[in-house]
Amino acid sequence: MSYNYPFRQRAHRERHLAAPFLEERNEYLNHLLQRGTSVPRVQSISRTLLSVIHFLRLDTDSAVTVHAIDDATKQWKESIEKSAKRKVSSVSFDDFRRAAINWMQYRNLLIETPKPSTPYGDLLPNYIFHIKVTRGMTAGSVKNYYHRVLWFLRWAEARREVFADITLQDVEQYIAEDCVPKVKLRTVVSCCGALRTFFRYAEREGLTANRIATGIIVPSVPRYDPNPRGPRWREVRMMISAASGEKSTDLRARAILLLLSVYGLRSSEVTRLSVDDIDWFDESILIRRAKHGGSQRFPLQYEVGDAILRYLRQGRPACECRSLFVTVHTPFRAIPVGALLTMVRRRAAALGIKSPQPGPRGLRHSCATQLLHKGHSLAEISDFLGHRNPMTVSVYAKSSSVALRKVAAFSLGGLR
Repeated sequence: MSYNYPFRQRAHRERHLAAPFLEERNEYLNHLLQRGTSVPRVQSISRTLLSVIHFLRLDTDSAVTVHAIDDATKQWKESIEKSAKRKVSSVSFDDFRRAAINWMQYRNLLIETPKPSTPYGDLLPNYIFHIKVTRGMTAGSVKNYYHRVLWFLRWAEARREVFADITLQDVEQYIAEDCVPKVKLRTVVSCCGALRTFFRYAEREGLTANRIATGIIVPSVPRYDPNPRGPRWREVRMMISAASGEKSTDLRARAILLLLSVYGLRSSEVTRLSVDDIDWFDESILIRRAKHGGSQRFPLQYEVGDAILRYLRQGRPACECRSLFVTVHTPFRAIPVGALLTMVRRRAAALGIKSPQPGPRGLRHSCATQLLHKGHSLAEISDFLGHRNPMTVSVYAKSSSVALRKVAAFSLGGLR
């Protein structure tokens, strides 16, 4: 297959042509271009593949393991730091590993590392299917429950060969020895809640005759916390002001930060937004709630609308994806929830902002706190934030649509 790749530097082109697996690399790079990967990105991958071949010591079409790729990645990192006397960033480190894995997968030469078996056979996978499909839990809750239950089952399997032999005393011992001394109170509460739900499922399915679920006592957490859990409002405004550049990442970040702080949205609610959810004629935005599957339409606050419009016109790449916020690199797709957490934390750290919850959840708390300071009732705030259970905030009556619109129309954008 002929391949005339437009390298910017002659040395890179010569290295590309002289290195092993020329035809295989050409085919793979063409594949990336056809998928919509940008030319600069393919150029970068083509250079990385030369290092992959060298550090994996590839000379034949032999399969490699993920472990071998990890070793090669470490050797590449050490060689760069030794010769260039500079630290290899985590992004470059991941790029090398990802390029190697993707190329070997494309050629069907990657030996996948088998996933470790879960304790007690298919018990945990069946439970996860139950809470994900039958109960319809959100992805974040499913992930949280999975890890809480997995850690307990690993602990229990070392003590009880048969799952049915687990007793309430075992659960209490695990919580007392492996939870309370090591994690915060709210994490203990989360763990107890996950285990209680899990054992309700196990008892209903006849997997255990012991009455464990009702015996798991969830510690109470004081509802009133004198210390703010999110950044102060002036710090929130600092983060928004700092995202005032013309780069696509800044334009996207500013719009996201405003949605998180002005509307108090959850991360998943931001990533679910579609370009069709904004009604520019009516100046409103549709929010699909993550917790209960409902939706709410709010007036589009001016500063938020302006930031979204600038992102759409100047920052968002032209693509077929209908998600409002998409990735910077091709193939373009909806920005993942984890990227929002990383973005908010990094921007907060760059400004020296410290808070118990520096991520998107912290901005949600900042929004609620600021609304409370401005005299809005707990009922209005709870409805505005889309709480599933009114008791999450306090005991209050459901607010009317007029009150909800009053909160939504209230401009938090210019407050200092």
